[in-house]
Amino acid sequence: MYNGLRGWKKRIVDKSLRGLAGTIVLGTSLWYMFEGLVPNEKIFVCENGVEDEVFATEEEIRQKIERYKTDDTIRVVYLSNLMESKGILDLFEAVKMLRNRGEKIHLDVTGAIEPAIEARVREYLSELGDAVTYHGVVKGKKKKELLLNKYIFCLPTYYSNEGQPISILEAMANGCVIVTTDHGGIGDIVNEEYGVFVEKRRPRSIANCFEELDCETKMIKGWFEASQKYRKDQFVSRIERVLLERSIES
Repeated sequence: MYNGLRGWKKRIVDKSLRGLAGTIVLGTSLWYMFEGLVPNEKIFVCENGVEDEVFATEEEIRQKIERYKTDDTIRVVYLSNLMESKGILDLFEAVKMLRNRGEKIHLDVTGAIEPAIEARVREYLSELGDAVTYHGVVKGKKKKELLLNKYIFCLPTYYSNEGQPISILEAMANGCVIVTTDHGGIGDIVNEEYGVFVEKRRPRSIANCFEELDCETKMIKGWFEASQKYRKDQFVSRIERVLLERSIES
């Protein structure tokens, strides 16, 4: 965005940046956003956090794993706006591939539909029938319920302004295995202990991943990682530490 500015707009931004005591990015891979614009010592990394009420309990995770052991259906949830660059059409196509292979799969989809692809989304929803449920925009208890009852969270994004989606942390907090792309700041919060990176714009990569994925160990590891790093109080502590450090230096 900065590189696209010209004239007085760019001068205003430059002046504002020079006056900053510090800037915060959500992950080390997003450091580049301010590199060269703000001194490196003024750039701080502070990962996101998840509200306590979103977190599943340890007992809920144990029950989820027991359900998974006897479930013959691949259960996936997508939680984001339905945008082509967020990979929703690729995900639909992956579900179609798996159905054609004879696999049992169910995808729950939530979020507002991007007008430019609404017709294509509706076409997929009709074609896939009972393999997909579209819930519209969900919040609160409904969102937690969806995440807790699914084994895989999928966001095959290549969105140009992708940062660090809080939906990934919310999914980890409910014991979902994360299937996503190594894009934006996602690599700062997802690793192979509880997640899988698929290829961008490659439905077959997503389908193969779903078919081969063993979720049991990854579910508990993702929940534990979120519990150790991404609770609300831990996020607040990170912010406080940055503010305190800048205050002392000032």
